[in-house]
Amino acid sequence: MKTRHIVTAVVAAIGGIYTISRFGTSLFGVMSGLNVAVIIGIAGMVVDKALNAKDDMSKGFVVKDERTILIESKSSRVAFIVGNYIWLALLWYEFAADRWIPWPRIGSPPVILVGLMATLIIYFASTVYYRNRK
Repeated sequence: MKTRHIVTAVVAAIGGIYTISRFGTSLFGVMSGLNVAVIIGIAGMVVDKALNAKDDMSKGFVVKDERTILIESKSSRVAFIVGNYIWLALLWYEFAADRWIPWPRIGSPPVILVGLMATLIIYFASTVYYRNRK
């Protein structure tokens, strides 16, 4: 494993733990900590990708070819569509729990955090799926 990946994972874990310690161990605090860890992880991946692209360009390799562009557009489309359905399902659940069905309400901040986390998970899963296809 690259040193950059290890550093990113450690910093993301520290950021998530710090956020949980500030907000407490309620659902909001845990989801906030997970979101902070994911956001730090995304930033680390972006920096890693930029540094790898710079290294590849200095070696004379093509950074993005047609297949890479096609894979990224397909995975982004899938993440966008599935993410919208997740948000819609969460909003309808909250609406139904508030009006008709005696389900426990999630509440607005946790709904937003759960939806954001689910959208990010779907984005990464679809990206990994399309990159590993043969």
